[in-house]
Amino acid sequence: MTPLADQLATLGLRDTAAHLDDLVALATKRRWSPTQLLEQLVASEQQERTRRGLERRLARSRLGRF
Repeated sequence: MTPLADQLATLGLRDTAAHLDDLVALATKRRWSPTQLLEQLVASEQQERTRRGLERRLARSRLGRF
């Protein structure tokens, strides 16, 4: 990881840290404004946190497979 990615991970932005190069490349390709880049960053972080939360709750519920 790059120093920036390490800092993002320290802040709890794990998804952004893991996909930083892809996000910057996409923003450059689509010529996003700084606001658009931040909106995408927040949306991807929220989606990833929701997914991890669901996985954590399913694991704690011990439901198993159906």
